[in-house]
Amino acid sequence: MTDPTHAHPLWEFTSHGEEETLDLGRRLGRACRGGEVILLDGPLGAGKTCLAGGIAEGLGIDQPAVSPTFVIVRSYGGARGLTLHHMDFYRLGGDADLETIGLEDCFAETSVILAEWPSRCPHAFERFSLLLQIDVLDENTRRLRAWGGGLALDFTPYRGS
Repeated sequence: MTDPTHAHPLWEFTSHGEEETLDLGRRLGRACRGGEVILLDGPLGAGKTCLAGGIAEGLGIDQPAVSPTFVIVRSYGGARGLTLHHMDFYRLGGDADLETIGLEDCFAETSVILAEWPSRCPHAFERFSLLLQIDVLDENTRRLRAWGGGLALDFTPYRGS
């Protein structure tokens, strides 16, 4: 994965609390049609898993999306017929570890891949739909910036997605 963050982001969104982050995730999940790869980067406690929970809700998944930190990958089937593969690369040592998690099995037209800590395995995804960088501004406020990486996803947080 090349680092697109040197370019201007596609969009920027400021969340003033967990509910706004969840709502952004819900709208993002509703915009997914299958085949998307969404990368979430940011420090510990930034809200990556909160955003992931909203995305899962938007995909019609009726169970909580919990952090896959210790199991690396959790998969959820949704009412819309899409499968969410929620990954957390935090505990991986690098790209060589990708062979052990079955990443290649997750790519499908009916899947949405959501990967936290993508910088730990920079060659995991040659192309992606969005790279979301979450920055902590204060206890409740987060800045989310999005860059595109070659896979289509028609979404902006400023219209009725």
